[in-house]
Amino acid sequence: MESPNAIIVKSSNGKSITFRSISSNIDKVIITLYREFLDDPDKSQVFRQLPNDFQINIEKYLLTIPNESKAQEKLLTGLTGIWKHYFLHEQYVKAIQYLETLLNRIIYWEYKYNYHINKSCIYYFLGGTYILNGNYSQGFLHFHSSYEEDKLGQNAVSRTNTPAFLFVTLDSSVNNQYWGHLLWGVTHFLKQKIENYNKLIGSNLSVEELRRDFLQKADLDIIFQFSFTFFRLFALEVYDKRYINDSMFSSQYRGSLLFSLLLIIENAIKSTREKSASTGAFTNQAGYLLRNIYSPHLNENDLSKINPSEGISFSELINSLLQEDYKYEGICLHTREKSVVISRLIRNKIAHSSEALPIIGDCFTDILQSILNMLFLVVDNLYLQIDG
Repeated sequence: MESPNAIIVKSSNGKSITFRSISSNIDKVIITLYREFLDDPDKSQVFRQLPNDFQINIEKYLLTIPNESKAQEKLLTGLTGIWKHYFLHEQYVKAIQYLETLLNRIIYWEYKYNYHINKSCIYYFLGGTYILNGNYSQGFLHFHSSYEEDKLGQNAVSRTNTPAFLFVTLDSSVNNQYWGHLLWGVTHFLKQKIENYNKLIGSNLSVEELRRDFLQKADLDIIFQFSFTFFRLFALEVYDKRYINDSMFSSQYRGSLLFSLLLIIENAIKSTREKSASTGAFTNQAGYLLRNIYSPHLNENDLSKINPSEGISFSELINSLLQEDYKYEGICLHTREKSVVISRLIRNKIAHSSEALPIIGDCFTDILQSILNMLFLVVDNLYLQIDG
């Protein structure tokens, strides 16, 4: 059902675009733009060049609403009809080009008149479209820009209410999350990994708890890096692995994703500690986690002793740690302890060497689960207990 002030622009060929009324004069400008576009969308070049009369009228109107964030957002949302047409027809490249063309013009006006224009909705729609087109880097860069826009101006809202923040915290449950459907697959992937962790560790962690007590409370850089990394892991699992063989670069690419997770773990631990204790190396942070999970067999000193040696290579050590019967000083370690050891070994190896590691390609699923086990242990023991 359309809103009471919705305007429907129809063409003779039956196509239509709907937008919310802004003002009588601007409505006429937008109707003209959309009607000309709808007459022959396939031949229209509006995604490359906005009509001059349209630009002049939009520029004049923006001068009447300086520093009015909500009014600016309403206007720019009203100008996304052509993007939506391309998007619904899965013409993602043209959809992106149209919004980028519009965005470039808005930024030019900002510099020209030296005042800020709320571009949040443009960045937000660009973010999701880039992801649909397979470009996760550009997608998350634009979501971050959308988040920053929403934090500016007189009508700034709390971070938990911004659409971009809801997206990167994997929250598709609210009405103002247009891109919620893009989260379903990633959330299911995360749920599977958490269920594996629960079975291996003996925990009851849920996606909802991770979102509420970790993603919604962690530092912003951790949140964005977490979601960005999980989107790429999901893509690797569902799409990319069909085309990735056991080449040198595929091992390095997988390694880079693991390293991103390990940086998240390290920073997530540091964020829970006193400033004086948050500057130590990964081994120090891992030792702190071991103390909080009451590990009976391992401490920070023990971690430093478990390394490749003349008698066992790095790959052999990782492979043995992945087995159930791995023993340290004659004692079988629990999965939670082995996960911390594996994470430390992988982190230090990748951080100090660019060489391809065949073990990562051969045992990627198990190594990934081990590193995620450590991440979930951090959430379970250092974040959930904060309010408990």
